[in-house]
Amino acid sequence: MTNINSLGVSCDERDVSDVRKTQLGLEFLKSLNPVDFRSDSRSLYTDVTDNGLRVLPKDGSRKGDNFHHGFIPQDLQKLISPHPFGGLVSGYNNGFDTLSVNYNEFISPIVRSIQELAEENAALKREIELLKNK
Repeated sequence: MTNINSLGVSCDERDVSDVRKTQLGLEFLKSLNPVDFRSDSRSLYTDVTDNGLRVLPKDGSRKGDNFHHGFIPQDLQKLISPHPFGGLVSGYNNGFDTLSVNYNEFISPIVRSIQELAEENAALKREIELLKNK
């Protein structure tokens, strides 16, 4: 399993263009399917022999013990076509093509969602106050 440990995204104002308020917010987050999963990487099912690398059947015998929490990249691929989302990363792990999720790309949509909920909450509080004062 390949981990992408990207804690910072370069967004120095001198090095970016077309800056806009993020288009992804609550509706995007509501469309996501968070899952729990055990790692069971295809790269674990290989064996080095005198004749080279032999790929073994992936039967679950080498999966990890712990559950991880996240999103399946292939699920995200289906969702992102209407959304400009840069959180999918293609790569290779021991010769196997892999698709990973860069969770940093979720920070801005999460903040936007919190802002949307805060605005909705404030509007509801105002409405409650108006109803109380009638």
